[in-house]
Amino acid sequence: LHVYGVRQGVPAYVAGVLSASPEFAAETGVDVTSVGYVGGEEIPPTTQSDDGYKAGVEDTDDSIEYASTIVGDFNDAPKAKDAAVAQFDAGAQVIFALIDSGFPGVIQAAEEAGGEEYLFSVIFPRCEDYPNLVGTAFLNSDVLVDSIVEDYLADDLAAEPFFYGVEDPEIQRLELCPTFQTPELTKVVDDTQAAINDGSITLPDGV
Repeated sequence: LHVYGVRQGVPAYVAGVLSASPEFAAETGVDVTSVGYVGGEEIPPTTQSDDGYKAGVEDTDDSIEYASTIVGDFNDAPKAKDAAVAQFDAGAQVIFALIDSGFPGVIQAAEEAGGEEYLFSVIFPRCEDYPNLVGTAFLNSDVLVDSIVEDYLADDLAAEPFFYGVEDPEIQRLELCPTFQTPELTKVVDDTQAAINDGSITLPDGV
């Protein structure tokens, strides 16, 4: 048995660093003092992303308040909206949402809060859905499967369970939306991912 997977908490950590960075504040004009996380079902990718995002924020600016809500369903837009509304009402300026088809609820919450709030999504970019969508914890399962097949053909399948972080950006990365692909923000993302890959940054256990 050969096990491959992804550590979705890793790009979430990068998003946390970016959310709390001086570069993000300078780009948006927002002095970030509070952020939130909205997750779907309570499964490892959800809890790992919660832990990763929180760690990225705290490692960058531990004065920023952090709120987390697991709604129990990846596809329930009203539940996702209610969670996001509560976090925005409590002062959150940025929300990382690990939600699937429930994500429009988070967007609606941001729009009703004034449209000045910032969001991160997961898996595939939704940049056209909301102007202040900063980026995506991007995951390409097709490339992951291709990589497994290539290992099989080369008789080099992983002997121990192997989980991708952000080592191969074709499989997983934090991808900025075009509006936020400035040199300053891109450098924060690139430098953080490089530091994770070379071991300069130690991620929390389980992320």
